[in-house]
Amino acid sequence: MSIKLKIALMILAILAAVAGAVGFFSKRDVESAVFVAEQRAARNVLHLVDLDVQGRHKSMVMERLATVRALKTQLASLNAVVLSGVDRFRELARAGRISEKRARALALEWIATLAPGQGEYLFVYDAKGRALAYPEPEMVGADLSVFTDVKDRKVTASMREEARRQGTASTTYYWKRIGGTEQVRNFGLFTYYPAWDWMLGAAVDIEDIERAERRKLEQIVGILAGNLDKVTIAHSGFVTVLSGDGRALIRPEGVAEDFALGRNQLTGNRLFDDIAAQAASGSEGPLYSLPEGAADAGTRESFVRYNKALDWYIVTTAYMAELQAPARRLLSQLAGVVAVVLLLGLAAGLLLTARIARPLERLAGYARDLHRQDFLAEERAASPLAGLAGSRGDEVGRLAGAFEFMEQSLRQRIRELMDATAARERIESELNVAHDIQMGLLPKIFPPYPAREEFDLYAVLEPAKEVGGDLYDFFFIDEDHLCLALGDVSDKGVPAALFMTITMTLVRSEAKKTRDPERIMAAVNDALSRDNPRSMFVTLFLGVLDVRTGELAYANGGHNPPILADDAGPRFLKEISGPMVGAMEDMPYRPLTLHLEPGARLFVYTDGVTEAMNAARDLYSDERLLQTVAAVPGAEPAALVEAVRASVREHVLDEPPSDDITMLCLRYKGPRG
Repeated sequence: MSIKLKIALMILAILAAVAGAVGFFSKRDVESAVFVAEQRAARNVLHLVDLDVQGRHKSMVMERLATVRALKTQLASLNAVVLSGVDRFRELARAGRISEKRARALALEWIATLAPGQGEYLFVYDAKGRALAYPEPEMVGADLSVFTDVKDRKVTASMREEARRQGTASTTYYWKRIGGTEQVRNFGLFTYYPAWDWMLGAAVDIEDIERAERRKLEQIVGILAGNLDKVTIAHSGFVTVLSGDGRALIRPEGVAEDFALGRNQLTGNRLFDDIAAQAASGSEGPLYSLPEGAADAGTRESFVRYNKALDWYIVTTAYMAELQAPARRLLSQLAGVVAVVLLLGLAAGLLLTARIARPLERLAGYARDLHRQDFLAEERAASPLAGLAGSRGDEVGRLAGAFEFMEQSLRQRIRELMDATAARERIESELNVAHDIQMGLLPKIFPPYPAREEFDLYAVLEPAKEVGGDLYDFFFIDEDHLCLALGDVSDKGVPAALFMTITMTLVRSEAKKTRDPERIMAAVNDALSRDNPRSMFVTLFLGVLDVRTGELAYANGGHNPPILADDAGPRFLKEISGPMVGAMEDMPYRPLTLHLEPGARLFVYTDGVTEAMNAARDLYSDERLLQTVAAVPGAEPAALVEAVRASVREHVLDEPPSDDITMLCLRYKGPRG
């Protein structure tokens, strides 16, 4: 049955003697309902502001946690380097090459020379808390047991006890700045070295982080101040944020900073004490608060929430007269309507029409307040439309059902969107951190050895994704032998990056035992093959150059043939030593040798160069690479690498990279004069 038909039928059954009942129930119910609705609006504003503050504070806390995790990873890397170095000295002592005492002294001297930079520093102390190594020489031998952390614990003792149980321990503590005297906050990672009963510490000054957090909080206050200045409750009500001492951090213009420190004339207490007591009671309000004068019109009603993390009180305030005004206006209007209805004989019809229209008002109020709901809340409050859809079979019931279905769909879609967004952001953040860590493992300072006149060297790596599986490395095995390594892992992404890191570590480790590249490659192959559930492998070029003679001993484990460019022109060195590294244990690798004349260049690369594809799926190819190298005769390593890189980019244009691109060029200049 339609609404129009209902109205027509109800008008026929109008009863004229309802004026008294209308006046009585209107005064009792309408005044109360409208007043409660205004209070609910003030509470909703308070709830929204509190959610905004919590969200911004949570974002700030998450940024701090991410920063601390990054610092911890960074310091763990430093400690790993130190532990590796100390182990080398201990191995010298165990091998009988030096005494144990001498090994310890050399290890401490080496640690004292390390200067990580960016506010980081390293130190060592013994079981009694005495400094054995410290960035400031005058601190060596000093008692470090006066260190205290933010929990007021003795750092040297507590970290030693924890690290002996767990291997590592971390804490935030107060200590003077390196090179200064002022006390600053430091974050330290401590590792126990049981062989010599040492504690190794890697620490960083985090005062800059603390200042950044304070600036972030000031920005939050500024943003909230700009937003809340536009919010009004009823006509003249306002929103304020009070600090733990009662001062107004955020307030609209015209409200004094110390207004909450005044006396509440309704209770005789200081207003802020009433606000704090209301917050402690666990309810939102109301809190009857200060009239500025004796007039009733100045009486205000406030609602409060306390944010413990920030020590803030969020307060919404409205004048009582303004909260009651809509009800009074409505009663006045209703009285006039009743009078007119009685005079015209249509009072009953109008009342019935108003009753019929009430569900529509509920629908309108629901639609108007829909944006204020928290669609992320686990438990949903009772809907104002509860029962309306089921109890009515007309258009209003169907419309109410459509509104409820719309709200349920919105909640589901918003949760799905938030979950998907959070997952994507978490993965992107982790991949960015992995990229930074991977690229940090590669040597990137060129020329790498400015004091060495015998050669020049340049290398570059461009991962196709956030992280890749290509690698390059170079280092001196001893004073006259330079080790070069370049490889390509079979997989992509994070597994390939981990495999690449292990390969680099094994190459450096095995190079300490022998200068023969084929023996180094065989040892790396055995180590990688021994525990390789994914059957991953790496194609690897490994060379050792005698910088005095130009003799290059190398091994090629299934890798692309390098290019030798000398007076005879560029050409591929197609000999290989054996299969790819990591595929199978106990594989022999044949030694290869090459004599580099002064001016000769060796160019090593991965298949990301020759297999780079353009939009037509054409490969860059070995022939084009050889032509590019031939086109820049006598070019320095950096110029040659950049020429090849520019040529590859010209070939692929806007096509996304299909594989990592890695290049290394060595130019031998001759023995030192």
